[in-house]
Amino acid sequence: MSDLIDQIADMLHRIAELERRNRNRRRKGTVAEVSDDKSKYRVKLSDQNGKPYLTPWIKARTLAAGGVKVDVLYQAGEQVDVVSESGDIADAQIDFSTYSDANARENKDMPLHIKIGDTVLEASSSLVKVKGATVIIESPNVQLGGAGGNKVARVGDRVDVGAGSSKGLWPIVEGSSSVFAKD
Repeated sequence: MSDLIDQIADMLHRIAELERRNRNRRRKGTVAEVSDDKSKYRVKLSDQNGKPYLTPWIKARTLAAGGVKVDVLYQAGEQVDVVSESGDIADAQIDFSTYSDANARENKDMPLHIKIGDTVLEASSSLVKVKGATVIIESPNVQLGGAGGNKVARVGDRVDVGAGSSKGLWPIVEGSSSVFAKD
């Protein structure tokens, strides 16, 4: 009889462990801490007796980490999904962020919309739009309006005046107050 009781107790323990692991396969939480190098996070999954229940330091999945890299840095307070195939939070990882009441979706119609503060990058099949306090394009060859256009002159560049009393090479002395170029 004691063998049967021990076996039932063992089965109940195993069932409880399987149920616990199953609950931990996917959980929603809020980023509570960000590591100094921003590569790992601790996520608050719930409160237990007035104390936050935090994951250990875990990494986040990314869309691409090879020749193409897509890197997102999560911030404290951001709602995320924590996933563990085994159900053990010790081997979990963040499986993307989720919109919440505190961080609602803003984009309604653009296929790609990236927003960081007031800076926005949007793209569709016919439009790329960048909005920011400062936009810097670094390239050895920038073509505005299409390939093969005329060179753009800057303040200090010299222009050739072909006729009149000012004939000759003269420096440009005034330009745009919002568009700047550097060789």
